[in-house]
Amino acid sequence: MTGPSRTLRIRGIPLSVTESDFRKHLEGLLGYSDFVLSFVPYGHEVVATVTRRDGESPAIDVDSGAPIELSYPGAERSLLVDVDFFGITPLYSAKEPKVE
Repeated sequence: MTGPSRTLRIRGIPLSVTESDFRKHLEGLLGYSDFVLSFVPYGHEVVATVTRRDGESPAIDVDSGAPIELSYPGAERSLLVDVDFFGITPLYSAKEPKVE
């Protein structure tokens, strides 16, 4: 089913998970590899956003409202996936942030 591209936000990724490993996990879960991934340490977790490049809807069916839970091997808790972040979520985090 073709629809507008939606960006998924995935929260609660353990800091020990690498971007490369998470990308491989998503490729297996989603069944495709043509997506844009942001992967940002935020506090005591990592937050990721995932958007398909081809404009199709994501393979994970998330409606507005409550986030869905997604398991990740070795994670103590489920990851939370949602689409209701109104475009506001961490997309970059400098190792040594500076304010001028």
